[in-house]
Amino acid sequence: MYLHYNELKNLLVIKEENKTLFRQQTDTEKASLKEALLFHKKLLSPLVICENILGLVLVDGHHRWNLLPEIIEECPEFDLNIPLVKIEPSEAIAEMMRTQLGRRNLSTSEITQYVDYLVIEEGLTKTEAIQQTAEDLDLSVNKVKNSVYPDRKKQAQ
Repeated sequence: MYLHYNELKNLLVIKEENKTLFRQQTDTEKASLKEALLFHKKLLSPLVICENILGLVLVDGHHRWNLLPEIIEECPEFDLNIPLVKIEPSEAIAEMMRTQLGRRNLSTSEITQYVDYLVIEEGLTKTEAIQQTAEDLDLSVNKVKNSVYPDRKKQAQ
């Protein structure tokens, strides 16, 4: 699915909690992303969205989306047909975690954040949330447990 940038600007909803769920890009990461976008003159990876009562909510691609106005100004021939992938709202947080994990290593606090999300929002027990996190993020249960219980690692030594 593709939407023109000017149309998408009016439809896209940026939820602040999605934007701040992970650490900000470093200046080096931002410069590399900008360089790649300028080189290819288009988005190679689609923005991930979900549709809910707010409209089209951006799930993944915040850094690319935020760079687009600057890129378009610098590169008038940039392809304004923006590729999109739509997912179910219930999959949004897990999808954000999976894509972040694929791009950079999640910190222990980000893994713990996901476990906490599953406990609070999905009503899972801590044990169930640890198991689900391991499954969703393709991590070992021990890695998740060590993130959630940092003293556990020290005690084992």
